[in-house]
Amino acid sequence: MTHRPPPAMKTEQIRHARSMLADPDSSVSTIAKLIGVSRTTLYKAPDSYL
Repeated sequence: MTHRPPPAMKTEQIRHARSMLADPDSSVSTIAKLIGVSRTTLYKAPDSYL
């Protein structure tokens, strides 16, 4: 049995971040700061949660 760390973002956070990315005035850096994750984490968020 493998032990994995808990996900950095919840499904609702991913959906919210993706909806904010639709705004052309929003940047990945700004959204990541608002949610409290790194830009890398935001980029790696699975599309399957949409």
